[in-house]
Amino acid sequence: MARIIRKRYKRRRRYGARALLLLIAALLLCLILPSTGTERDGQPSPELAAEQTLQVHFIDVGQGDAQLLICEGQTLLLDGGTPENADGLSAYLREHGVRRLDYIAASHAHSDHVGGLSGPIADLEIAQALATLDQPVNPSFEIFLEELQQRRIPLTVIGSGDSLTLGGAEISVLAPAEGGDGGNDYSLVLRVVYGQTVFLFTGDCEYQAEQWLLDSGAPLSADVLKVGHHGSSDASGYRFLREVAPEFAVISCGSGNDYGHPHEQLLSRLRDAEVCLYRTDIHGHIVFVSDGEQISVSCQYD
Repeated sequence: MARIIRKRYKRRRRYGARALLLLIAALLLCLILPSTGTERDGQPSPELAAEQTLQVHFIDVGQGDAQLLICEGQTLLLDGGTPENADGLSAYLREHGVRRLDYIAASHAHSDHVGGLSGPIADLEIAQALATLDQPVNPSFEIFLEELQQRRIPLTVIGSGDSLTLGGAEISVLAPAEGGDGGNDYSLVLRVVYGQTVFLFTGDCEYQAEQWLLDSGAPLSADVLKVGHHGSSDASGYRFLREVAPEFAVISCGSGNDYGHPHEQLLSRLRDAEVCLYRTDIHGHIVFVSDGEQISVSCQYD
């Protein structure tokens, strides 16, 4: 497993001396090296390409999911919370230097995952959208598709066995398989490998999907697990946790939500597995940074 280093999250200021120096340096590089990529030509912006790292942002969107991955100048946004999160999500991306997304992905059709994506779709340049197979009829997902069509953003349907790259990170699609009936257990599951470090994103997967993943023989071990379905009692069973064996887990949920997430049964299993837990309802935005060997983690609130 990767070595984990904890540090306090410090919110970046949009303007400041360091940012101004970086901007001047970037402009000078553009003058000296005219072939350097820009946002418009689909290449990494200088700000995002500065570090050879994988950043994984678990964005606090209340009772919903939103994760931003930045790797060597390329970007992927997985889910976006509810429609009420749209403006705040766009603001978070701008604050962290994201003006273009290489991928925008919906783990499944529910509004607490796909609803807030309307903000980035309207505000940012997006190269490609990703979604799972056989999504059920759902108003939030229909709006998502309409917005993609209006902006002429191509949509690729992905499922188990597919793969893609994000900078130096390799992303394997572990689920869903064909023939599902939609819903939580038909969520997109992504395993992201960067050097010796691994992150596993499970959307709203619960027991049935976890059993399918275990029976499929797919590699599940990971340093960091995004816990399924906001910490529902039906997610992250004992057998699944033993196979993943994470050092860290993250639950994305809203404070005082109507569902009682995260459920005590799930929290008990994480304690038994000796997993260090972060929660967006307690820690706010949570950011992991991997250099391929070590992982550092920081959060908005202690």
